Amino acid sequence: WRAALDLHSGSRVFADDTNADAAPPCTTLGAMAGWRHAFGRWSLGGTARVDDLAGRRCVGSVIVDETSGRFFEPAPRRTLFAGATLGYRF
Repeated sequence: WRAALDLHSGSRVFADDTNADAAPPCTTLGAMAGWRHAFGRWSLGGTARVDDLAGRRCVGSVIVDETSGRFFEPAPRRTLFAGATLGYRF
């Protein structure tokens, strides 16, 4: 078994040359859990992950000096991932 928590923190990012507008700082928390089991030469495993546990609204990217004034693009909110692995050792 394995498990992890991760904390991602980003600082304020300015969006234009005059530093008049900026994306606010944002911090998100994620969690992961997984397992792996061996059966002789075969192994089977699974992983599940959740990013942004709190579902915070953050800026995902900043387009610096965008002429239309739309500097900010939203980040995805809560995202889920699940995966499985099957392996054979030669």
